[in-house]
Amino acid sequence: MKAAGSTVALGALGIFSTGTGAAATLQISAENVTVSNDDGSVSLVTIDPAFDIKWSGFDDTVAKIFCLIEAKVGDGEYQPIYRATPWLTGINNNAEFDESGPGKSGHYTIAHSLSDALATDSRFVNSVPGPLVIADEQGRPDYGLFNWQNVPGADLQSYLDGTSMDSASWYSNLDESGQTVDVTGNEHVPQNNYPEVDAGYYGAAALASEFNNDADGTTNQTTVSLRYTFEFLRPNESYMKWGKDEYKNISSIEASDIDAGNSEIVMNGEDNNHLFATPSGIPYEELHAYAESHVGIIVAETSFDVMAENRPAGTTSSGTSNTEAF
Repeated sequence: MKAAGSTVALGALGIFSTGTGAAATLQISAENVTVSNDDGSVSLVTIDPAFDIKWSGFDDTVAKIFCLIEAKVGDGEYQPIYRATPWLTGINNNAEFDESGPGKSGHYTIAHSLSDALATDSRFVNSVPGPLVIADEQGRPDYGLFNWQNVPGADLQSYLDGTSMDSASWYSNLDESGQTVDVTGNEHVPQNNYPEVDAGYYGAAALASEFNNDADGTTNQTTVSLRYTFEFLRPNESYMKWGKDEYKNISSIEASDIDAGNSEIVMNGEDNNHLFATPSGIPYEELHAYAESHVGIIVAETSFDVMAENRPAGTTSSGTSNTEAF
């Protein structure tokens, strides 16, 4: 039985500010879902988030948004299920996706769902993006079995703490026919990886069987917790060379905003914001720990319940003798 995917809606209502005029806004919520069948089994739990992030009054230009989505089932630990670091271009906007381009104030909006927004990207040619898998019959991939020697820019530790990932294509490629090819040495590739747009990277958080309810005639409730982390990043030299010529003349992009290497978090150590030692590769744990002391980080948590109803067994009979007399 397939669990109805819980649509997670995010709106710009929560506010974080350093007191210097810089602020970023976000709120998050999720709806409960119910599965009802004869054996109380669940085979799939998904989310398909939408969100509207706004920022204003930053001292540095934001040119990239870092997004991390994590999930935990019951009393388990948070597991990363999706990661993306899209550049802001201000182009290719549509009814599903809209962003303001680089700036010290701006917005990044997924209007209805992440899968709908991704589907508008022309790089998806032979595949269709779907909701993010929280749990399925495969479960969390065994990342330790990946052939890490084949990934030039990452190892198991840097992959799990987020400090160095390399391209998403190293974790699952598409062949010429558009079929997924396992290049990791693992039995399964990560369910939520989208190499077409260099995003995703990770798989499910748990096995769907953790939601099962074997007790006949009862309903079992399992809580899924979600944690969303967003980080605002500065432009770097490759962005300025790759982007439109107009970027070089945007008044909000100052020479001091541009990083020589990888993009760093905005306002690092400025205006009472926390000073990160490695601002271009901050571990997930540090992002969470310092979210309340840095305007360039937003962390929002929510949860929803999956109710697995095992319908009671029973027997019924009906019929007619269809008698006649002549």
